[in-house]
Amino acid sequence: LTVASHQLRTPVTEIKWAQESLLKEEGLSDGGRTILEGSIKSSGDLLKIVEDLLNIARIEGGRFGYNFTETDIVSFIGSHLAKTAPIARRAGVKIYLDKPKADMPKVWADTEKLSLVLDNLLENAVRYNVENGEVTVKIDQVQNQPFVEVVIRDTGFGVSEEDLKKLF
Repeated sequence: LTVASHQLRTPVTEIKWAQESLLKEEGLSDGGRTILEGSIKSSGDLLKIVEDLLNIARIEGGRFGYNFTETDIVSFIGSHLAKTAPIARRAGVKIYLDKPKADMPKVWADTEKLSLVLDNLLENAVRYNVENGEVTVKIDQVQNQPFVEVVIRDTGFGVSEEDLKKLF
C-alpha cells in the first residue's frame, strides 16, 4: 500500500501541476476552461485519496505520530471553512462559523491530523446535506476545563441508527 501510494502520488501531482499551468494560458475557451477546472478538482480529489491511503499505511505500520504545535484554533478552523466555502456554494449549502464570544486560548494540536479530521467532517456535512442546507461550526471553551469544543452541525439527512453504531 505504501509503495503503490508513493508511486501514484508523483504522477498525480505532476498531472495537477500541468493542468493548473494550462489554466493560466491565454486564449482558452470558456468550455475548455470549465473542463480543465473540473479535471483539476478531480486531480485534487485523487491526490487526497492517495494521501489517505498513505495515512492508512502509516496507521497500520504504527508510524502515525503526532507533531503538536500551539495553534489559534479559531483562525485554523476559519481557514478550513474558507477552503470549503466554494464547494459548499456549488452544492447550494451555506457554511457558517459561530465564533466564541470571549478570546480563545491557543491550543496544542497536530494541525496536519486535525486538518484530516476537519476536512473530512466538513466535506461530509456539505456532501450529504440538502439543497439550501446549512453547516455551522461552533467553537467554544469548555467551562471550567482546559479544553476547547468544536461542534459541526448540518441540516443533512444524518446517519441511520444502525450505521451510527459503526462509527466509533
